[in-house]
Amino acid sequence: MLTLASLCGTIALLAGLLLVPVVRASARRVGLVDRPDPTRKLHSGAIALGGGLAVFAASLIAIIFTLSTLVPAILGTDVHVSSGWATLLLCALLIVILGLVDDWLTLRGRQKLIGQVMIVALLVCGGLVGEGTVIRHADLFGLSIELGILALPLTMLWMLGAINALNLVDGADGVASTIGSIICVGLAVIAFSRGEVIEGVVSIALAGGLLAFLAFNRPPASIFLGDSGSMMIGLVVGTLATWTSTKESTAIAVIIPIAVLSVPLFDSSIAILRRVLTGRSIYAADRAHMHHVLKAYLDSKGYAQGWMLVIVAILTLIPVCGATASVIFGEPAYAFLATGLVLGGMVLTKSFGHAELSLLARRSIGFGTSLLTRSHHAEGVVRHTSIRLQGSRNWDVAWATLVEYAEQHDLWQIKLDLNVAWLHEGFHGEWQRSRLPERATQWKIRFPVEVGDRQVGCMEVVGRGGGIATYQLMETLLELIVDLQPHFESIVNDDPRDAVPPPVRRRRLEHQTATRELSPTAVQS
Repeated sequence: MLTLASLCGTIALLAGLLLVPVVRASARRVGLVDRPDPTRKLHSGAIALGGGLAVFAASLIAIIFTLSTLVPAILGTDVHVSSGWATLLLCALLIVILGLVDDWLTLRGRQKLIGQVMIVALLVCGGLVGEGTVIRHADLFGLSIELGILALPLTMLWMLGAINALNLVDGADGVASTIGSIICVGLAVIAFSRGEVIEGVVSIALAGGLLAFLAFNRPPASIFLGDSGSMMIGLVVGTLATWTSTKESTAIAVIIPIAVLSVPLFDSSIAILRRVLTGRSIYAADRAHMHHVLKAYLDSKGYAQGWMLVIVAILTLIPVCGATASVIFGEPAYAFLATGLVLGGMVLTKSFGHAELSLLARRSIGFGTSLLTRSHHAEGVVRHTSIRLQGSRNWDVAWATLVEYAEQHDLWQIKLDLNVAWLHEGFHGEWQRSRLPERATQWKIRFPVEVGDRQVGCMEVVGRGGGIATYQLMETLLELIVDLQPHFESIVNDDPRDAVPPPVRRRRLEHQTATRELSPTAVQS
């Protein structure tokens, strides 16, 4: 098996080393490139896309040659390729095409998601070709749970999670190919240890193709995987991990796919959690992923970018080794411990995920408190949360000024969400009375916060009532925002001047308070 795996991986590696330069030159010629922008894409110059096509082709060449020639020569037997493999090949080809279309046309998030759902449905249900891929039961803590009608949707959810997890970690040079190659090697070891030749060949071939691509994608990259590559990796490793789990009948069946993909799954879960809790679109890109946080830290310490790949490789390797040991020795504890060590270590050391989980805990406590608060006491209860999601710059003074304004003007809610992607800075603050007024009686203002020609976040204010008093309140609110603008600019530009925002305008506040006291729509605090 070792000889077979070595030859298969070498063929994929050599094929990739030949194909990647060809794809890179072709992509540049036709204009399939990723151009930098002022906020998120900070690479220098246009970088070729479509690397996933080269990885797919190199892996396929190695798989076909190995199964048709090397397996009979080395093992002395032919292998039976089931129709399920034809389904996987078709779906992998379709998702490469979807990724190329996205790289070329820049599809909207929901459009790409619809394409993913259709391809995963074809894979899970068997579609027009071959067998389906369905997780029909789960064994956990000695209990065998039949999923029944939930089998299809849960399997699709898992596959979509795997696809997008690998897609989201492809945000820095070499990260996705490093993570993907390690996962594939782990899956290959698991497959060969159980005598699963085809699974092992496919896994090691994809690993070889990714290692070849890494030679051109390591910092500074000359070509990117693009969505065609990252989504294809997610689809294939997600499927192989699923097939591995369905052949086990213990808790190993549940933990193995989760452990193998734990690092990209954790990163994508934290990203979605961050966007949901801060009110951003789940499709909104940022630079707060694990690799971005790690890169920012290493840059601040003067380390080369290559160290980021070393650390990412170690973080991925630990749970993959744990999963492999669990399969070989039949003990799920290895995978549990290895995964917990990596994920728990990142959270407890506040390296990654701590801020988002803290925000989730605070939001959950606030929700629970609101359920226990009697309705006639609700208006007097205020929930106040602010948290630094990323970076080290001081946003607290500006936030305190806004909170003071909200309290003195009897507002019902004020939110400030900042995402200064190019500086790796993030902040979220929310001040709200326990229960908002009825929609028919409330007014809401939402507007972007900008510095120069770049958006750094957004602000949302909710109040109740109408008439002249409300219009005057909005006027003072706009004046406050104008006063805060130099402060935001000084923080973003790291300028010590204007570091302290001006105090809230007392004269206008007193006038506004007096006006509201005469208004029948005033809300007493």
